[in-house]
Amino acid sequence: MDYAKERLDYFKRTCEAFDEFEFCEPQFFLGNCLLLNSGCRLYDRVYCGAACPPEHENYMKNLVNVGGILVMPLNDQVRIIRT
Repeated sequence: MDYAKERLDYFKRTCEAFDEFEFCEPQFFLGNCLLLNSGCRLYDRVYCGAACPPEHENYMKNLVNVGGILVMPLNDQVRIIRT
């Protein structure tokens, strides 16, 4: 997460056209996604850094907005799922 924040800061400082467009700054959350409450919001991108138990695959897919991307390790493979 530190790397993502560093890259965001670098982008904002160095992008020549930054002020020419409306920028929706991303927010980063760190935690166990399997412990989110049932009324949680949907996300544009979800990157899971640990293996996802197969029985939670659909739960993870339901965290992502339509048009979003989920990246997660599942069954010894990294899965990239576009919704």
